[in-house]
Order: sequence, then C-alpha cells, then structure tokens
Amino acid sequence: MLVTEQYEGYNDDYYIFSMDCWATTQQVLCAAESFHDHLTNTRPGLTFPQLLFTFNSSLGPPRQNVGQVIDHNADKLSNATLEMSKHLESVEKKTSAQGDAINLIGSKLQTMSDDIKQLSGIVLSSTHQISLMQQQAAINQQQASLNIYLMDIRWERKNAQSQLDVQRLDIEIEDLQQQIKLLDDQSKALLVMIASIFPLCFPFPSDLLHLPSSPFYLRHMLLILSDLLHFSSSHFTL
Repeated sequence: MLVTEQYEGYNDDYYIFSMDCWATTQQVLCAAESFHDHLTNTRPGLTFPQLLFTFNSSLGPPRQNVGQVIDHNADKLSNATLEMSKHLESVEKKTSAQGDAINLIGSKLQTMSDDIKQLSGIVLSSTHQISLMQQQAAINQQQASLNIYLMDIRWERKNAQSQLDVQRLDIEIEDLQQQIKLLDDQSKALLVMIASIFPLCFPFPSDLLHLPSSPFYLRHMLLILSDLLHFSSSHFTL
C-alpha cells in the first residue's frame, strides 16, 4: 500500500506499508475515503491509500529509475569531491610557496641581523682601538719630551764643573731613563692590545711592536681606522 503526502513547492513524501492479507488490503481500499477524511484534518496533504502497483502503473510522465538517480547523484558527488581535492591541492601548493617565501625572508633578515651585529662589533672595537692609539700617542709625546730633557741633562753633565754636580745629574739621568723605560713598556702593551682587536683586519710587521713611537705605524693605523669608520657609517645609513 502507498500513501502520498504532498507539499506545495517541495517534493512529495511517500509512505509504504504492508497488510497481512489481501482481505485486509481490500478493507483498507474500501475505507480509503474515510481514511482520507479522518487524517486530512491534521495532515491535509495526504492522498487516498492505493496499491503500489497502481501508483507505478498510473498514467503520467515516466518516472526515473531509482538506480539511475543514485548513479547520477553518485557521479555528481564524485565530481564535487574531485573538484574539492583539486582546490585543496592548489591551496596546499600556494601555502607551501608562501611558506618558502617566508622562510627565505626570515633567512635574509637573520643574515642582515648577523651582519649588523658583526659591523656593530667592528665599530665598537674600532672606537676602542682609536682610544688606545690616542693613549699611545700621549705616551709617545711624554717620551719625546723626556728624551729631549735627557739630552739636555747629559749635555749639562758633560760640562759640569764639580763632582757633586756630576753625581746629582747622574741620579737625575737614571731617573729619567727609568721613566722613559716605563713609558716604553706601556706603549708596547698598548700596541699589543691594539693589534689583538683586529689581528686580521689590520696586519702590520711584527718588528713594529718594538717601535712604539713609529710615525709610520701610527699614520698607517689611523688611515685604516678612518676608512673603516666611514664604511661603517655608510652601511648603517643604508
């Protein structure tokens, strides 16, 4: 048996039920009008009960085969799934490309950060080295003054008239020599400190370590440091 419930603007619902025998089926069919009148108060869209065979054999537009409907919908679902898979694959490729781009940018930023840190260290070390060289220049100036004074004392001793003057001048000469030696040791220590800051950037002959007052060394180092600071400031400005 079949009962149809019709909805305006929507697909119909179909209710199929079985009777235990043909006699009962006949009774339901005979009481179809009463069945309809009784239930349409609450379910106005219900139709009269009818045999399923009658429904399938009724005149009207041919009904689609259920198997064909299932196959058609299955094809639509398969195509939709395939399109979704392609879309997800495209999104995954774009995401991967964006991730690679982000990683590349991060790598470049890290490289720039490392370069800036290294350059900052060079600038700070250059400043420290210049300070040490200024200290060495001051020591060299003191040495030069003491050497000139020592020459004057030695000349005075050479022309001294009394033994007391000679002894006094000898003591003064010895004191000056000790002061000059102390300054020379300090100058050598500063040279070692200066050379240790940039041993690769500022190579110079090892024998210059024994010439703390060498004008060539000081001029050479100051020119190199000046070029380095100019390059550093240009790099930071960019």
